[in-house]
Amino acid sequence: MKDISMSKKLCPICKCEAQFLSEESFDGEKINCPKCGSFSISGSYLADIENHNPLQNEERNKLSSWISEQNIVFGVTRVSIKPLIKYINLCYNTT
Repeated sequence: MKDISMSKKLCPICKCEAQFLSEESFDGEKINCPKCGSFSISGSYLADIENHNPLQNEERNKLSSWISEQNIVFGVTRVSIKPLIKYINLCYNTT
């Protein structure tokens, strides 16, 4: 039987209040955010952006927009790789 818990915390991407679903079988969090949409994030990437390499506001906005767009096209998105920020910066380059 799976051990599942739900809680409300701040979204690690946009900082809005979001629902978190933790499953024993997944090293990370499944998040349902009113701004970003639904996504999962690995525990190591979550720890990295919360403790060691925090996202800048511009990165937060770009990543939130990207996750939201992915939800529209594909459904739930998995955010688990660090190069994603570099890719998003290229795709949403405003300079």
